[in-house]
Amino acid sequence: DTYLSKDEIISIGTFLTKKENEESVRSPNTGYDFLILNVTGGCNLACRYCFAETATYYQTMTFDIARKAILNMINQDNDCEEYSIYFFGGEPLLKKELVRQITEYAHDVIVWGRGGKVNFLVNTNATLVNDVAVRLFKQYNFKVTVSLDGPMAYHDRTRIYHSGKGSFEKVMEGVYLLKKNGIHTDLRATFTPDTQDLVSNFMFFERLKLPYAYSFTINSEYKLNMKDTFFEEEQFGTIEQELRKVMDFFYIKIRNEETIYYTGLNRKLSALRFKSKRTYSCEAGRKSLTVDERGNYFACQNMIPYKQTILGDVDAGITENKKNRFRSKDLEVLADCRNCTIRNLCAGGCVVE
Repeated sequence: DTYLSKDEIISIGTFLTKKENEESVRSPNTGYDFLILNVTGGCNLACRYCFAETATYYQTMTFDIARKAILNMINQDNDCEEYSIYFFGGEPLLKKELVRQITEYAHDVIVWGRGGKVNFLVNTNATLVNDVAVRLFKQYNFKVTVSLDGPMAYHDRTRIYHSGKGSFEKVMEGVYLLKKNGIHTDLRATFTPDTQDLVSNFMFFERLKLPYAYSFTINSEYKLNMKDTFFEEEQFGTIEQELRKVMDFFYIKIRNEETIYYTGLNRKLSALRFKSKRTYSCEAGRKSLTVDERGNYFACQNMIPYKQTILGDVDAGITENKKNRFRSKDLEVLADCRNCTIRNLCAGGCVVE
């Protein structure tokens, strides 16, 4: 009995247009302060849906590339005082010593050299989390995002070692070690065409009492295993029904004034409450840039498989017209969004998708 009618959905969407002080449609070109370093293409797992290179061939970022990328960011002509560096892969904890070296350097040049502030983040599968990693995370106050796809039955279908063995138990060991040591930890789930019973997955994450987000797999011509990533059109109706059940689950939690750990729902409810209007979907190519292990710039890490989206490199710099082409789009240039009543809640969606 809790489903909204189409008229109710439209009224919620147009509620955002009532904001008195409209934000600028275009973000100011003030440079970027969020740097994603894809430190290695290698990984100790062989997840069926992943686009990263794994055991057969991969490259690792040199410290010199990371150093140049950091200096390029902080030497921009702006007055930014706070930066963020996000370690990505592959599996960045395969290169713990490199991550430590880069972290110490960034901290020295930003905090001691410029009197600024730097935040450190890492995306990991958590199988390599140990006391050494925990000490680094504690020392520099890392925020750690762990890839976890749900209960063992779901997670171990796709997030496997090269031998074919599931990784769930080892991942959970890492999660509990992070939690035990007070490391700021959140979770990231990826749902594939094979995932069913979404409610059970969301219940699982809520019971862990850690912030989490989710996405569905993105298909591309770079993925040989299309069956593990591609959603057929006839599956969309089933997914919608599953998500309706998920929202019934959250509706009950809201009515009971229980804590909700799914960050996406909290953000959307907050946007409605405070009438926050979004005029573009994310900071890709705006306040955030990615550098791959070869030193190439991309608007975001999900673009790394698409070599035509390279924006430049750490030596030659960035081509502005390519940056403008591949950054997240303003709503005003997206024809399909112009007359949409919930455009400022969705903000146009992911460029890569």
